[in-house]
Amino acid sequence: MNLQQTLPDGVAAQIESPVVYSLYYDLTHAGGNADGILVLTGDAALLFEDGVLIKTVPIRDAEEFICEPGHGSGALLMRRGGEVSYLCGFTQGKLERFGKLAKMLTFTCETGRIPENDDPHDHICPKCGRPVTSRSGDCLYCAKKGKVFLRILKMGLPYKKKLIIGFGSAFAIELLLAMTPMIQRMLIDGYVIPQRAYLPGFLGVCALFAGAYVATLGLDIANEMCVHTLAIEVVTKLRVLVYDRIQALSMAQFLKRTAGEIITRMSKDIDAIQRFFHFYGRRFITHVFFIVLISVILFIQNWKIALLVVLPIPLMLFLAVATGKRMHLTREVAWSAWSKSSSVLTDALGGVRVVKTFGTEERETRRFANASDAWRVRITKAEVFWYKVIPALIYLLALGEVLVMFFGGKMVLGRELTVGELVQFSAYVTMLYGRLHWMIFLPRSLSEVAVSAGKVFELVDERIDVTDRKGAVNREITGAVTFDNVSFGYSEYKPILKNVSFTVRPGEMVGIVGRSGVGKSTLINLLMRLYDVTGGSIRIDGEDLRNLSQECYRGQLGIVLQETFLFEGSVLENLTYARPDAPFEEVVLAAKIANAHAFISKLPDGYHTRVGEKGYTLSGGERQRIAIARAILGNPRILILDEATSSLDTYTEKLIQDALGRLTEGRTTFAIAHRLSTLQNADRLLVFDQGRLVENGTHEELLRQKGVYYSLVMAQRQTSRMAPVQK
Repeated sequence: MNLQQTLPDGVAAQIESPVVYSLYYDLTHAGGNADGILVLTGDAALLFEDGVLIKTVPIRDAEEFICEPGHGSGALLMRRGGEVSYLCGFTQGKLERFGKLAKMLTFTCETGRIPENDDPHDHICPKCGRPVTSRSGDCLYCAKKGKVFLRILKMGLPYKKKLIIGFGSAFAIELLLAMTPMIQRMLIDGYVIPQRAYLPGFLGVCALFAGAYVATLGLDIANEMCVHTLAIEVVTKLRVLVYDRIQALSMAQFLKRTAGEIITRMSKDIDAIQRFFHFYGRRFITHVFFIVLISVILFIQNWKIALLVVLPIPLMLFLAVATGKRMHLTREVAWSAWSKSSSVLTDALGGVRVVKTFGTEERETRRFANASDAWRVRITKAEVFWYKVIPALIYLLALGEVLVMFFGGKMVLGRELTVGELVQFSAYVTMLYGRLHWMIFLPRSLSEVAVSAGKVFELVDERIDVTDRKGAVNREITGAVTFDNVSFGYSEYKPILKNVSFTVRPGEMVGIVGRSGVGKSTLINLLMRLYDVTGGSIRIDGEDLRNLSQECYRGQLGIVLQETFLFEGSVLENLTYARPDAPFEEVVLAAKIANAHAFISKLPDGYHTRVGEKGYTLSGGERQRIAIARAILGNPRILILDEATSSLDTYTEKLIQDALGRLTEGRTTFAIAHRLSTLQNADRLLVFDQGRLVENGTHEELLRQKGVYYSLVMAQRQTSRMAPVQK
């Protein structure tokens, strides 16, 4: 658990033990309004109302905690010694939080351990008290942004040659620009004001001015080409790194994010880093160099006027930094809104067939419009705040220029300055304030980059849940599988599988049976090591699954699911996905075994026919047979069939059943099927109920026991008899 709210000082002073979680409630037992806080320490729940401790409940003395919903409200109850007592009440909006809290407390009662709270919305920064929305646990407000930008710059270090050329040419450009006001002063004081007609000298100064301009232009072209190619190379490398990291994420980590969020990080966020490399980072460094250089020149030329020039700068920088912090927060909120709108778009495009089928195009448009409008509100709030501050900063700079012109003009009239010196001074001030004007807008741009880069680095730095152990073994397996007292829950306090133990011999076919939600698919996910067990172990040929190389192990698995996924490409590319180097003769043989060769041969381009996105040009049965052929070509030692023949017509099902029969020969097979009749030929059936393995035996043995499996079979037979006869 984690602290969800910062506690009032009066409440915190009354708590002696460390606080691990707290939650506000707002109803009394009588149904009246309450200003209450439920605080959990390591061994007790403390209830405060109006800052006064009213009840202390030892957690481990309880048997169970219950979240009981009501009409527009709810209550948290505790069962102890067969009696149920009331703890606190809350309005409907808090029902989900208290429901989760009840499960966490019950877990503590059963195990004596306080589980980790996996909800990122419950995390609060102990420093500033704001919600910590990042999965890394870092507060986006308190985190030092300089570290993020330093890390971005370090990404360019491998490209030293381009960095040297890029920054060398950029600094040379700034030096040439700093020379131009001096040349203007030479022209004005040497030839214009005294009206000297010495043509060679005049032409020489003009040629010097033109030469500086041409050199600046050439250096700028070289600089842009170098920096642009550097930014492209760095970002391309980063994009591949992020994609590789996404592929390495466990299923639990992957499913915590929406597809829209991942796409945002791969596109919009990495593009922001490219802009920093190509534009903001380079300009910031060269502008700081130029500002320091010009300031030194101004003080050398006339320190009195130079003081007037730099007078507004400290205040301007203070306001810019303070504004940047506020902009960072508003940009983070806007990023979340943009990510949600991208998720809505991805969701609707992925389910376009369902949208068309139900005629909900207008509803989806409204959903996307609402998500986009939420982003508009948040980004507008950020921009409005910025433009409330920016006029004051610009005015400070304008005030400096006015002071220079006023006092500089007086000095010219008093013959303390020449006209050329005033023009030079004025040109330097214009250049200086131009850079400062650009830097005023920098916090807004950098806040966007900082948020985007932070999201990218958060993904890159995330610790992978499911990894190969040191010294992971690469070996061929025979297919012996042992579940030894396995327990697992997607959240620690909500176990799905509980103390499951069984052994499957090599080549044996077992059926996984049970009602929906009992953990059948979870068991398969653990066998594929998409997740790691939270208790017990899975052994393959006597070796702990976690000691095997994931790549080697999964290369010996064959999987046929109910919803077959085909990649956009040709039939051949999909068949050889697991074995890209497979000879064509073996591909055809696998297709024949899967009863797929006949229909593939009739396609317009045979095995080279493109199947479209997700294989939409093929029927469900055709996609299924391609999936079976793909599994056959991989020659797996362990085969997993998850509802592989459901929702198909009788003829197609017969073809697929024949293909599956050939595929399962000599392979350890785990099969899940909705129709129990399809599992009658399995060597054994494993029957699950409420996360536990309750029955284990053949079809006939389990029927004779008249237990859970018998009830499932009878219920299915009754449903079949009640189904209308199709004409």
